[in-house]
Amino acid sequence: ADPTKQFDFSYGKTIQSVQLSLKRMRCDYIDVLQLHDPEFAPTLDVLLNETIPAMIECREKGWCRALGLTGYPLEVQHQILEGA
Repeated sequence: ADPTKQFDFSYGKTIQSVQLSLKRMRCDYIDVLQLHDPEFAPTLDVLLNETIPAMIECREKGWCRALGLTGYPLEVQHQILEGA
């Protein structure tokens, strides 16, 4: 299967995923909200213009305490951090 089609990094899906996770875990907030496997996003622009702003909104609403970035290759992480 094509991993780029298995992940949805859109703004709406990111918000929805956090809300569903909070509901399933029956908690008020997530300690660390991670952007995982960013190399599978369709483009860097999607991450910078949709995923990361949604994550920031989640933190501002108190749904998470901290934001993180995980995955390989490290060059992808470097591009994200430079663009954010």
